[in-house]
Amino acid sequence: MSAPQDSAIPVGAFPAPADATSILLFGGSFDPPHTGHFRLPSLARDAIGADWLIYIPAARSPFKSDGPIADADSRVAMLREGLAESGARRAGVATLELDRARTGAAPSYTIDTLREIQSRLDDRTKLRLLIGADQAREFHRWREARAIIEIAEPAVMLRAGDGAAQRELLDAMRDHWSAAEMKRWESWIIPLPQIEASSTEIRRIVREEGDRSERLKELTTPGVLSLIRHSGLYRS
Repeated sequence: MSAPQDSAIPVGAFPAPADATSILLFGGSFDPPHTGHFRLPSLARDAIGADWLIYIPAARSPFKSDGPIADADSRVAMLREGLAESGARRAGVATLELDRARTGAAPSYTIDTLREIQSRLDDRTKLRLLIGADQAREFHRWREARAIIEIAEPAVMLRAGDGAAQRELLDAMRDHWSAAEMKRWESWIIPLPQIEASSTEIRRIVREEGDRSERLKELTTPGVLSLIRHSGLYRS
């Protein structure tokens, strides 16, 4: 499967422009991508003043025993189409993790990806890594977590105005990080709106109600739904 040829979203191993001095990286399975994937990262990019936003579809998470349901090409096509429909700008889709997996190098470890990206860029280019609150809570478990931070400081998405959620998150992390590191983590939190959408919910609806359920229109874009229907994804 391939995305429409007129899509304005660049796709490649790492399709960031050469003159980008700061890049926000956002990884995930995108199986399938949903409304939150299309809206929140752009808001985060603008909040931290990054030049460019790069989505990185993962081959397989080291924290999951099974891989994505949709194949790599389908997930890239859905992501590219949804971003184009959402009016995304200064954004691209990097296939370097998927390319690495095709050579047998899986699962996908963030530190390996970051080092590969770093080798492609000018030393002056600043990288940031966009993650959710659940990922921040478990970040100490990531391979070479502190090395990741040295290459790309995290940017943590958290629901705006939810002070209790921020306190709970930081309290849960204190046993794994020093006081100085916790101050950095607190500074990396980005308050963003809450968008109620999930890939799990989309897959469940398609499986139980079919790929023409009206509820799906609230969770992702028309183009993504068209690709799901055309390929018969998530039906069983």
